[in-house]
Amino acid sequence: MMLTEVTAAELGLSDRRDPQQSVSGGTRYLLQLHARLPDTIEEPDRTWMALAAYNIGLGHVLDARRLLEANERDPTRWANVREALGWLTKKQYYSHTRHGYAPGYEAVKYVDNIRIYYDILLWMSGDQEGEKPAALRDEPAASTADADEEAVISIDSPAL
Repeated sequence: MMLTEVTAAELGLSDRRDPQQSVSGGTRYLLQLHARLPDTIEEPDRTWMALAAYNIGLGHVLDARRLLEANERDPTRWANVREALGWLTKKQYYSHTRHGYAPGYEAVKYVDNIRIYYDILLWMSGDQEGEKPAALRDEPAASTADADEEAVISIDSPAL
């Protein structure tokens, strides 16, 4: 689950490289991040932001949200936070944040990849009607900026 040594210690893991401890700890950590996001963020945006925070850190996600607020943009929408995470690589933006520079594009790619994989799993399980997900077709995936109404990974799901 790629937990840092500090995060693994905070979660009480004795060996972050042990698969069982890593998956259990990573799941608990994702759920903690999900719960720490402001209550104004609804699903599915909340899950996407929690995943971004898992990758890049909650502080950077909150910085991106603050930048959106300063620019009078809705910080509760993943599509907006997705864009603002990219701003964290630009000094004109990150110099006005609490946590500074961050490779926000990496967190965006991380969440995009999870969303694509999730769409594939839904399609393969028959839970989603319609065409194959773009990742299974030989064409580029649609922008996730318009995909806010997609299915949500349930936080109560045993898969998490």
